[in-house]
Amino acid sequence: MGLPYQWRILIFFQFLVCVSLTTQSPNCTKTQVFIDTDVGSDFDDGTAIMFALKNQHFEVQFILTATGDVVTRAKVLAKLLTLSEDDYVPIGIGLRNTKSNPVYMSGWAEHYNLSGYKGRVFPNGIEEFAKSIISNPCKRIVLLELAPATNIPPLFSNYPDVKKKVTEVKAMAGSIYHGFLNSSGPISEYNVKTCPECMRQLFQSGLSVTITPVDTCGVFYLDTAHFQTFLASSKKVILSMTTSWAYWCTNISYYNCTPKNGSDIFCDSVATFLMMKESYHLLNYKVLYLRITSDGYTVIDNEEGTPINVALTWKRSSLKSMQDIYVSTVAGAESG
Repeated sequence: MGLPYQWRILIFFQFLVCVSLTTQSPNCTKTQVFIDTDVGSDFDDGTAIMFALKNQHFEVQFILTATGDVVTRAKVLAKLLTLSEDDYVPIGIGLRNTKSNPVYMSGWAEHYNLSGYKGRVFPNGIEEFAKSIISNPCKRIVLLELAPATNIPPLFSNYPDVKKKVTEVKAMAGSIYHGFLNSSGPISEYNVKTCPECMRQLFQSGLSVTITPVDTCGVFYLDTAHFQTFLASSKKVILSMTTSWAYWCTNISYYNCTPKNGSDIFCDSVATFLMMKESYHLLNYKVLYLRITSDGYTVIDNEEGTPINVALTWKRSSLKSMQDIYVSTVAGAESG
């Protein structure tokens, strides 16, 4: 005996609702954001992703995992998005490579079942990432690069139309004059040194590329007052971030994780900030001709370098304003 007519009608309409939720057209009044991330190693990938998701002017369309154990990274990402109730965003599993930082947060998502993720998880992540970009009808499409760019060579070579659709690239990459926390002298920064050729291909892609090197992103964190305001929020996104932060803290040794110390460095979040018009009020930009060396340095070379827009320094007292913007956007409250 079949289902009663009324039940069949109800199930049909529920199906239509589910389809509409997963096939909504892009809102072209918002910046279309496509993220490439090595989430799961350092905490700041998650802070950058949530910064993008909670900005009312952005629409995150797809997130691709990169480097190392990309499946475990997808599990970490899926759990973050599930807890923050952003689990409508498609996730793609990117290119695995052997040279990468450990996924310190693997245990936190160990029991997460990717088949239960409400959005879609694509094993052929680069292909689906490309399709999503190419089919997007909007004018402002931003590739947000938070990882060592190992997905970029196959993305650009196999799907050349991607470069015709992406209008801007915003990336956390390199070190020009300083290392983290204004240490003297440039460093071979991780996102570059992991695969110098990959980042070189991104720089030389012909796209408009803007970077935040560690000169600017390596000094951004939430001080004690801002961090405590952030932790006090009752929003679901804060639950997602604090539970993952607590686990991450137990698996790293270079940072003393207590709220009274403020947060760790939120380096990747500055890359997200580059998409906001407020960044031009708080950061000093300069076009530099950069060459990437084989050992991962980003050096100024006016003869052989590629012109890159660089967020080089913070304007006077602007780091406080940046903290206000971050906490207000993600936690939904102005801090004092």
